[in-house]
Amino acid sequence: MWSILRSLPTNKRNRYNLIMLKRAPITFAQYSWLVLLINLIVILWGGFVSASGSGDGCGDSWPLCADAAERTTTPIETWIELSHRITSGIALLLVLLMLVWAWRTHGPGKPVRRMALWSMLFMLGEAAIGAIIVLLRLVADNQSLARAFTQPLHLVNTYLLLGALGLTVWYANGRPRVDLLANRWLRVTFFSVLLLSAFGTIASLASTIFPSETFLAGIQKDFAQDAHYLIRLRVLHPVLAVLVGLFLYTLTRRWANKWGDIALVLFGLQFGLGAVNALLVAPIPVQLLHLLLSDLLWLSLIFFGATHLETVQHGRAPTTPKIA
Repeated sequence: MWSILRSLPTNKRNRYNLIMLKRAPITFAQYSWLVLLINLIVILWGGFVSASGSGDGCGDSWPLCADAAERTTTPIETWIELSHRITSGIALLLVLLMLVWAWRTHGPGKPVRRMALWSMLFMLGEAAIGAIIVLLRLVADNQSLARAFTQPLHLVNTYLLLGALGLTVWYANGRPRVDLLANRWLRVTFFSVLLLSAFGTIASLASTIFPSETFLAGIQKDFAQDAHYLIRLRVLHPVLAVLVGLFLYTLTRRWANKWGDIALVLFGLQFGLGAVNALLVAPIPVQLLHLLLSDLLWLSLIFFGATHLETVQHGRAPTTPKIA
C-alpha cells in the first residue's frame, strides 16, 4: 500500500491524504487531545503504583512481568504494576500513531511534526527510566541516592512529555509557531516549576518510605538530628512553593490572559491541597489529586506562555485551543 502511494505524483498523493482525512472518524487535533488525556490517566496510574508501594510488583522483570524469585509483593500489587505497564505500552503506541499521522498530513518544517517527534522521544525516555527503576529495584522501601535521583528525573521527563503533547495540540489547531524557550521569563517559569515539582517528588518519596502517624510526628522527624536526608530535603518543598507562587502571581498579572488565570487558580488549589496532604499525612487519594493538579498546572503554563508569545509576535487575540 505504502509503495503504491509513494509511486503517485505529489499532487495525487496530497489529494489521497485529503480524502483519507475527510473519511477519518476524528481529526488530528481531536486525536492529539485524546492522546494527551490518555497520557494524563497513565501518569496518574503510575502515581498510584508508587504511592501504594506496588512498584516492585513484577520484581526485577522488565518489560514482561515474569516470575521473580525476589518478589515479595502480593498478587494485587503485581496486577497494579502489570496494568501500569500495559497502559504505558498502549500510550506509547498511541503517541507513535500520532507521530505517523502528523508526518503524513503535515508538510516538512511544520512545528506539529517536531512536537509529535519530541513527544515520541520523551515517551521512549519514560520507558527507559521506568526500565532503570525496575531493573535496579529502585522501588518499594529503597532509600538509595540513585532512587532519590531517578524519581525527580522521571518527573521532569514526564513534564517534558506533557509539554510536547500540549504543544502538539496547540499546533494541530493551526496556531502559529512560538519559541517558548527564547523568552527568559518563561525559562525562569519552567525551571522554577520543574525544581518545585522535583522537590515535591522527594517529599512524596520521603513520606512513602518513612510514613508518620500524625502531622506533628512528621514535623518532629523533619527536624530530628538523625533524620534521613530525604526527610530533611522535603522541608524545602513548601518554602519553594511560596517563592514560586509569588513569582507566578507577578508574571500572570503582568501578562494577563486566560491561561494565566487558570494557572493561578490551579496553583492556589495546589498550595491548599499540599497543606491538606501534609496535615492528613499523605493519604493516597490526596496524593493523586495533588499530582493531577500539578500536571494541569504545567500544561496551563505551557499554554499561558504560548498564548502570550502569540499575542506579542503575531498580534492575535488569545483564544483556547479547540477540540476540532
